[in-house]
Amino acid sequence: MNFMLERSDGEEALRLLLGDRLQEVTAALASAKSENEVLRVVLEPALRSLQAVAGAVLLLDREHSMLRLSASSGYEKGGSTIWQDGPLSAELPATHALQWGQALFFEHAEALHHAYPNLEQLTGARGPVASAVVPMLLEGQALGVIVLDFREPHVFTPPERRFLLTLASQCAIAFERLMLARELEERVDERTRELLQEKAELEAILASIPDAVYVASQSGVTRANDSARALLNLPSGDPLPRSVAELSERLRVRDPRSGARLNLNEEPLVRALSGETSSRDLLIRRDATGEDLLLRSTAAPIHVGGAVVGAVCVKTDITNSLQVREVRALNAQLEQRILERTMALEQQSAALDGFVQFARLTAQATDILTLARHAAQVLRAALGEVSVAYYQPHDHLWKARTWTDDIPPQALEMIRSGVHMDHASFARAVRERQVVYTERWDAESEGLAESREYGAGALYPYFVGTEPCGMLNLATRRAQAWSTREKEVFESVAQSLGLALERAEQARQLDEQRQTLQKHSEALEVANEELEAFSYSVSHDLRTPVRHIKGFAGLLRRAQQDRLDEKSARYLASIEQAASTMDNLIETLLDFSRTARQPLQVAPVPLEQLVDRTRTALAPDLQGREIEWHLEKLPTVLGDGETLQQVMTNLISNAIKYTRPRRPARIEIRALERPDDWLITVRDNGVGFDSRYQDKLFGVFQRLHDEDDFEGTGVGLANVKRIIARHGGQVGAESQVGQGAAFHFTLPKHPEVSGAVPDESS
Repeated sequence: MNFMLERSDGEEALRLLLGDRLQEVTAALASAKSENEVLRVVLEPALRSLQAVAGAVLLLDREHSMLRLSASSGYEKGGSTIWQDGPLSAELPATHALQWGQALFFEHAEALHHAYPNLEQLTGARGPVASAVVPMLLEGQALGVIVLDFREPHVFTPPERRFLLTLASQCAIAFERLMLARELEERVDERTRELLQEKAELEAILASIPDAVYVASQSGVTRANDSARALLNLPSGDPLPRSVAELSERLRVRDPRSGARLNLNEEPLVRALSGETSSRDLLIRRDATGEDLLLRSTAAPIHVGGAVVGAVCVKTDITNSLQVREVRALNAQLEQRILERTMALEQQSAALDGFVQFARLTAQATDILTLARHAAQVLRAALGEVSVAYYQPHDHLWKARTWTDDIPPQALEMIRSGVHMDHASFARAVRERQVVYTERWDAESEGLAESREYGAGALYPYFVGTEPCGMLNLATRRAQAWSTREKEVFESVAQSLGLALERAEQARQLDEQRQTLQKHSEALEVANEELEAFSYSVSHDLRTPVRHIKGFAGLLRRAQQDRLDEKSARYLASIEQAASTMDNLIETLLDFSRTARQPLQVAPVPLEQLVDRTRTALAPDLQGREIEWHLEKLPTVLGDGETLQQVMTNLISNAIKYTRPRRPARIEIRALERPDDWLITVRDNGVGFDSRYQDKLFGVFQRLHDEDDFEGTGVGLANVKRIIARHGGQVGAESQVGQGAAFHFTLPKHPEVSGAVPDESS
């Protein structure tokens, strides 16, 4: 039972550790901007979390016919591995993982060789001892595989398998996000080029028009063609008048009948800025010659999203051509085309600005309704007078949570009250999990009479897992059908909103998990503190009666020494031995409790000095022993010297104890530098232990050998684990019965300590 509890606790600790790593990976993937960055974010935590020696990521090419080695870590530079570029049709572990859609776990060398006996011959490289080959799949579509390799046999626990499968899924989602972002960027770039081309065409058109054309906003005149500048005697490149009033003053605008200065509010350009199309004849004076000209001034407002954002004005010289009706008609047509083209260009520019702002927002905001409101603004800016609403499910109804302010009161009341989830269009969008367009909208037959003003609608559903969580609704009153451009704009905005909603949901779930883990951590910390206090108190209270037993047994022996028969003397000796053993156990338990309670005195600690002190202290135990010591250079680390001395003493004394049957005994101590920590190993050729029970090694009072063969309390390794954990490290052991054992622990690197292994000459 204790074994099962220890194992369950170990798996729970591993699950929590891997969960923390997944959160770190998810956060890092959210900010990844390139394929290489995604590969680095995924591969390095996978290697570190499962302590793999090497790993690789292979991705499918665009034709989905070849696997390409895209990233690797831990392999010998210039060396070859079994993970190579190759066709998807090859009979290899990576291709099979993709074809079968499942992860392949090879826990020892025989497993890989048995499944693929010709693998090393095919690849020309030696295979690893253990491997994990995990496919990256996105909605059933294969993207590639993640591979981890191990030098030693490795049993993949359920938490490790779930970790790798989740990591592969997160990687696939990150690649999809990069592809979508790249596609959106390409669309934006393409649209920008189109707008710049259209702008250039417009500038060319304006330059070729003999009439004067002015474009203005509420803040002043923004654009003028060469003819317009000529009226002002203004060279190209010189600043335009700052306001319409200044333009009117520069042109000396007058009433052609009375010759009086024209009131500014009667100027067609001013009226157009207030939303009114206006045309009238004006008398102006040309700056260059001082002559008066009779101009026909026609102006119209520029609307974007229902608001007036500017106006365009065309001034035609009719001084000498009042009778040329054909020219006048042609000019009118041209003016109309210019107005329409200018308004379209301004509207498209505003829409592009909206797209850019929305793209920035989706990378930052996490509030769903805020994102939906901005999506509605982008749709209005891009498509003009359309209605937009965002719904969420509530009590079997789709209820509107945010909407544009142009929706008629009756229709607004209807969507706020809610549309039943079984309604045909909404149900179809959920069932098909894709956008649904409804053209030639018939409000009566749809059962939504309040929406009779609309001619066409569109619905885009959103999901969390398999459950619908939102619906984006677009509707128009000006047409009975959607154009191709309108569909493309709607789907582009809806997909961007979907990615933002997915990110917001992931952030919410991560926050909930973080809060849950925090609560569990706090509860566990309180429980540990209470357990430590209880253990210390009980051990302390037990020590006095045990010592009384020892003392009175000794008194009894001295008082009755001459009268004790052999049997009574043996009983008394057993009492004394048991009391001594109990006293030793209590003292050991108190030391174990103090290890967790006393604060660490952190300072640079040379590990080689700890080994030397241990060998000196244990010298009496080495009398008559033949031991071969193999000591490598050890680093200086940052930690508590007293408790780390206990670690070294425990591990070395165990190696000495369990090699007693060996002639000669061999004890090896080495250090391995890794990117983030040091791996310290104490290896011997002693009696070893059954690896099936290695999870019991570091538990309190856990022993794998008979006490008659090897003395001990079963607390030493538990103390080692606790001390190393307080230093931010981990412990482990490997062994086979009769073939020695290797115990290792890790200590983090710190910038305050170089950690370098001393040079031979130092």
